[in-house]
Amino acid sequence: MSLMLKNLSRGSFFLTVESLAGVVSGLLYSVIVLRWLGPSWFGILSLALSFVGLASVFTGNFEVYLERHAAEYETRGQHLRLVRVHLWALAIKAVLGLIAGVALYLLVPWIHAQYGFEKLDALVVLLLALVVFDGFSSTGRATLYGLQQYSWIAGLAVLTHVLKLVAVVVLWQTGRGPRTLAVTLSVLSILGGVLSTTIALAVAWARARESLEKGTDTSPPETTGAILVDMFRYCMPLLGARAAFISGQNLSRVVLGKFFDASALGLFSFAFQTVERFVGLVYAIPSSLLPSLTQLVARGDTDRMRRLLDKGFRLVATLACVLSFVVFVFAEEITRVIGGERYLPAVGLLRILALVPWVRTAQQPLTMGFYALRRTGMVLTLAVAKFATEMGSYFLLIPRVGLAGAAWANLLGALVAFFGALILTGRALPGPAGHRSAVIAKTGVLVAVGAVGSLVVHRMALDPGMLFLLKLVLFVPALIVGVVTFDLVTDDDLDRAEAIELTTPWKLRLRDGAVQTIRGVRGIAMRLRPRAFATAKGH
Repeated sequence: MSLMLKNLSRGSFFLTVESLAGVVSGLLYSVIVLRWLGPSWFGILSLALSFVGLASVFTGNFEVYLERHAAEYETRGQHLRLVRVHLWALAIKAVLGLIAGVALYLLVPWIHAQYGFEKLDALVVLLLALVVFDGFSSTGRATLYGLQQYSWIAGLAVLTHVLKLVAVVVLWQTGRGPRTLAVTLSVLSILGGVLSTTIALAVAWARARESLEKGTDTSPPETTGAILVDMFRYCMPLLGARAAFISGQNLSRVVLGKFFDASALGLFSFAFQTVERFVGLVYAIPSSLLPSLTQLVARGDTDRMRRLLDKGFRLVATLACVLSFVVFVFAEEITRVIGGERYLPAVGLLRILALVPWVRTAQQPLTMGFYALRRTGMVLTLAVAKFATEMGSYFLLIPRVGLAGAAWANLLGALVAFFGALILTGRALPGPAGHRSAVIAKTGVLVAVGAVGSLVVHRMALDPGMLFLLKLVLFVPALIVGVVTFDLVTDDDLDRAEAIELTTPWKLRLRDGAVQTIRGVRGIAMRLRPRAFATAKGH
């Protein structure tokens, strides 16, 4: 278990670096693009990207087979088999991506006729490369992820995001338009994908060659048909889940484009994408769980898998709670900093969508458990339930409450999927489940306190600067004390973080500084805890 937790911590560190690079560069990117394009053009660009996202569903999801099975092949010494599977997954996704790209190109005149937004057709055409070359980036990252080559993943992410940010700054300063931005996004997607899959294949082939030279490779002499049958059997239920998830994310803007103008679409897209950027940071921990869970399943160690899953669930649920709390409380300040005054009408949408990560992100460790157990049908069931709830709510709520109805629909879909995941996890892993229920109850209380308290404070109609300081003084300490009081972060978590072996000086300083800071905050909060209890008893 100590080795698993070490790999989990190492993976969380590098995947957090990857996510942090995406969040930081994404926020800077948003600050520039939102002010550059304004709500209307940003809405049109978001709609074009939504159609591209829907088309990407048809490239398949064969990278998830690599994510799960690369770790298993590594454990069993089947490196040559991994190379074969990667090449087949890449070939299938490349062909499907080309077909999907051509199909979307043929639909462009119809799309433009349906919406009539200026340059929408041109933007969709210029973004087609994101569909055609989707397989290169996704399969490359999946193999590196399964082999736990987290440093490569983080390095590629940092490089890609830096190039994207530099390109956007140059375009903004030279007065270019949205079409040039679309071309830039496509070019960077191609370069990043080719680089990712090249590195992944190089790492996988190096290990295969080494094992072949030593005579330790245990890859079975399977036919191409056997590889494809097993790949399709595993991926098809998950393809349905992926289609439901991606469709749910993109159809919101496709539907809203028919109900509202481009400016309203831009406001919703701003709120939705702002939350998604922060969610990407928290996804690092559940993503790093899968290789370790897969190895435990391959060894038949169900008890240790359950303990690792429960620990990951607690940590991710806590981070998701903190994320929802902070985004809800500081929604207005976040909007002012990222979008500017023109996006202030989206504050209400941002508050509603801020509640989504609390349950959707907390569900991810459970989803990783389903992947590791090969219970892909459960993932499909939850995705369909979420999609049906979300889509049905759009048509029920939008005519009644307007643009906010789309945000409430997202939240309802996430709630249905999350509580369904808790039930199905109990069936897939019979045993004590009180720990998970307690965690979600505790985090739910913290999110509710932050939401209600911030709404009350906003009724004071204070100056924006004074309002920000008041919320900072009131809610941040309350959140810290709440997390410690509920034991959502423990000394054992900090001890294990300190036990990670790091040799690079900057990594060591970063880790030690973070742990010591958290210990200091925890010590202060723990000293305050008895007083809080004493006050409660006095009342």
